[in-house]
Amino acid sequence: MFERAGFATAFERSFEKFDAPDTRATEEQIAGCAILLEQVDIARFPRANALPDGCPIVRFPSLDTILLWPFNAVNPYDDPIGEACPSGRFSYGNRVLLRHVEMDWDADRIIDYYERDYDDYKVDLTRVAQLERRRLQARDEKADVAMADVSADVVTAPLFWGPNHPRAALLEVLARRLLSAAAALVPELASLRIDEGTFERYESERLWSALPIDPGVAADLGLTWYDPKETYLLEDGKRWSRAEYLRGFVNTAIANRREQAKHGMGDRFDPYKWLPPLDGPARFVGPAFGMYPDMFAAPLLRFEIEASAPVESFAVDAYYPPQHPRAATMSLSSESSHCESSVGPGQPFSLSLALPLVQGERARLVLRCSERLNMLERGESEDDRDLGVVILGMHAK
Repeated sequence: MFERAGFATAFERSFEKFDAPDTRATEEQIAGCAILLEQVDIARFPRANALPDGCPIVRFPSLDTILLWPFNAVNPYDDPIGEACPSGRFSYGNRVLLRHVEMDWDADRIIDYYERDYDDYKVDLTRVAQLERRRLQARDEKADVAMADVSADVVTAPLFWGPNHPRAALLEVLARRLLSAAAALVPELASLRIDEGTFERYESERLWSALPIDPGVAADLGLTWYDPKETYLLEDGKRWSRAEYLRGFVNTAIANRREQAKHGMGDRFDPYKWLPPLDGPARFVGPAFGMYPDMFAAPLLRFEIEASAPVESFAVDAYYPPQHPRAATMSLSSESSHCESSVGPGQPFSLSLALPLVQGERARLVLRCSERLNMLERGESEDDRDLGVVILGMHAK
């Protein structure tokens, strides 16, 4: 683009990408740099001290989202598919699907659960959207070109193919804002116009996988543009329906997990180690959704138990951290019973619920905390944790 204004361009990646050639500007290009366009990153451009004195710098944010794919996770069971798909066909993981692969469910059972029981594993997308806006705004504050006003609005327009891959419409907005900011510092760029075909070529030549959006997420967010029949172009060059993608993801994960076990690799992660202590005649069925390895629980903690002998009641012992600024209402619920209590900061507490179960009978339970606490984060980073209470133990009696 800038070549038409008489400028040569050099691109330097801030990270190593194993399936792409490395790029690095030469010393001569750095020494003769007329303007540096720098993406906001963990670290600043490492060779800034070699730029000419007074070289203008325009910083811009990266374009990504956590809102459309709230279950995104690392996929330890993907594998590369040759040159056509070097990073793997299913490079984006799904923590709900992966948890049930780890539980040794078969593919039909996993997919049936995922499609039918969205209310069982869904997250508070209103809260996620609030965190997303704060995260994007915080990044804009470090940039000269703002994008949060556009990239945060995923409800009224399709802006992303995946969590880290914007569509052409969003890139076009960034390119025009970036050019405007650059032209204010380098007058020779003022007459430059962006070729409309640039963004059409970007869409037709893209080499990354599009990621299906779940209908439950689309409904909760109220996506006006969502089409459940849409097909998705993956890195292997084929178009997949959402149903085909789910089946392929689960089958691949199950097969590769079994293959890893043959070679003594074991499981890459174990959600059962995140379960709180439980004593008495009951056991957990699957992981506890909302549980962290350090025994902190999110404000909404969901889990299921199975009685190994008759059970009459179930209790939770927990601790409400003193860092909370005010008291909270704590509640423990099953499908048929409910109890709650008001707890002040720094107080241990117990909740006990009548829960009559016969041997082999299961019950789903929910522990709720009315207050949220970010212990170490302020909601601006991608690893932000919404914390409620510390779980000390659970008891079936």
